Amino acid sequence: MIRLCAPAMSLLLLSVVALSAGDPAKKEEARNKEELKRFEGSWRVLHHEAYGEQPKKDDIEKMEVVFKGTQLIIKNPKAGKDETFTLKIDAAKRHMDVTGVVERKGKKEKDKVEVTSETMGTFLGIYAFDNGKLKICLTGPEVDRGGKKTALTRPTEFRSSEKDRTVLVVLERK
Repeated sequence: MIRLCAPAMSLLLLSVVALSAGDPAKKEEARNKEELKRFEGSWRVLHHEAYGEQPKKDDIEKMEVVFKGTQLIIKNPKAGKDETFTLKIDAAKRHMDVTGVVERKGKKEKDKVEVTSETMGTFLGIYAFDNGKLKICLTGPEVDRGGKKTALTRPTEFRSSEKDRTVLVVLERK
């Protein structure tokens, strides 16, 4: 039989407790992966307001937002192409970070279309699931159309304003 002195016994008990508690970072990562599953699938746009202004109803009626793992894809037939973004969430805080690169077509010369990539940077946001709907409020992008990088503040409420550069979207599962 092995006899342990009090300090050794305490150390052994602390080790067992620490191992059973698990790694908090891994638990958070697992919780975020589980939360991402709630986003999965196709959503239609019920409401869209950008910088305090609402687009025409027919501009958003055909839009579709698809969540696939950590990708957020905006399908906009009017724009003629899809825009794909990377999604990162913090389930505990209901925070969302969306990062994207958008390709813009340039001048067409003798059957050539010049395509350039414009880094939009990161949008900071919040989200909430409410009665089968998904509300998202984002601020950004971090890089404006002139290429100037801007400091962003994460929204704290679900509203859109030009001053805060916020976008409010309400989605419903298709």
